[in-house]
Amino acid sequence: MPDGGFPGQSAIEDYQNKCAPELVKYSPEAARDPEVGLFVLYPSEDSWREGDRTVTCIATSDTPRTGTLKK
Repeated sequence: MPDGGFPGQSAIEDYQNKCAPELVKYSPEAARDPEVGLFVLYPSEDSWREGDRTVTCIATSDTPRTGTLKK
């Protein structure tokens, strides 16, 4: 996310809403798999003051897997 003052939850949600479309581009099969979910890490107002500007998208699964989601 860009530098500046804390943008508020709405702006952070705009960034985190980019995760699902990025998963579709990376692996359409994984995006359609009901066992694959998305977990998003994003800055809080406190971590923002410490310089955190990163939104991280993590594809998750309760079923153990090895290898890549990309086919």
